Amino acid sequence: MAVHPIAIWEAFKGLAGLFGGETTTEKPLHQQMADILPSLKDEAIQIALDNCLTQEQLRNIAKVRASLEPHQRARWRETIGTLQLTEKFQKFLASEKITDYRDNQQQGTQPKGKGKNDILKEAVRTYTRHAHDYEFTAKDPRVKHLVLITNLVDDVEVGSDEEKRLAWIKEHLLTAGLIRKKSVAQEVKDEAAQSIKDITSTVSTTLHNAAAQLALGTTAYETIEAIGDEKARATALAQAITDKYVAEVKKLKDLRAQRYVQKQVTICGFPMGWASIGGIAAILLLIATLI
Repeated sequence: MAVHPIAIWEAFKGLAGLFGGETTTEKPLHQQMADILPSLKDEAIQIALDNCLTQEQLRNIAKVRASLEPHQRARWRETIGTLQLTEKFQKFLASEKITDYRDNQQQGTQPKGKGKNDILKEAVRTYTRHAHDYEFTAKDPRVKHLVLITNLVDDVEVGSDEEKRLAWIKEHLLTAGLIRKKSVAQEVKDEAAQSIKDITSTVSTTLHNAAAQLALGTTAYETIEAIGDEKARATALAQAITDKYVAEVKKLKDLRAQRYVQKQVTICGFPMGWASIGGIAAILLLIATLI
C-alpha cells in the first residue's frame, strides 16, 4: 500500500517535535501586493479636499478639470497632493503664579528685588507651544487654492463668458507651473525628435560643405565662406557650384567633339556628313531591290 507524501511530512514534523527540534511556523496565506503598483495617496487627498467644498464649488472645479488635458489633470492633482503643509503652533498657558504683595506689606514683608517696593501684585506665567492641526480646514492652503479657483470661474472680471474664464484659469495654472502644456512623455519624445533633426541637419550641412569644397577647390570655397552675410554666402556658393557644373559639362562636350570629328561633304549645296551619306545610300539600295 503506497504512503502519501503528505503523511510522511506530517510524521517527520511530529518526530522533530519529540526530539526537541523546532517546527516550522505556518503563516496564513495573504495577497502579495507588488511594489510597482502606483500609489493612490494623491487621489485620497483629493477626495478629502473635495469634501471640504460645497456642491456649487465642486461643480466649478469639475468644469475646470473638464477643460484640462488628461495629463494636466493628473499634474494638478499631484501638485496639490504633494504640498507640504507648513507647521503652525499655538501658545497655551502652562502655569500661572500670582503674588499679592499687599498681604506681605501688612505683615511687614517687602518684595525682594530693586524697584519692587511699589509693586502690589505680580503674575508669572509660562507658556508652551503646541502644533496646530489645520489640515482639511478653511486655513488649509490646498482648500484655499481650490476655493480661489472656484471663485474665478464665476468672476465676470476675468472674462465675459464662462469659456473665456476657464481659458484664463488654464493659462494661470500653466504660468504658475501647476500644470504642463505637454506631458513629460511627449516633451521627451519631442526633444528626441528635435535632437535627431539637428543631428541630421548638421550631418547634411557638413556633407554639403565637404562636397562643395571638393568641387570648387579649397581656395574658392574659403573665399565664399568668408562672406559675412549668410544669405549672400549661400547664394554665392550655389552660383559657384552651378558655374562649375556648366563648365564641366561644356568641357565634356568639347572633348567628345574632338574625339568624334565629322567630315562634311557638300551635295547640291547642302553640307552632309559621311554618316548621312551612308544612310541615304542604304535607303536607295533598298528601294532598288524592291523594284
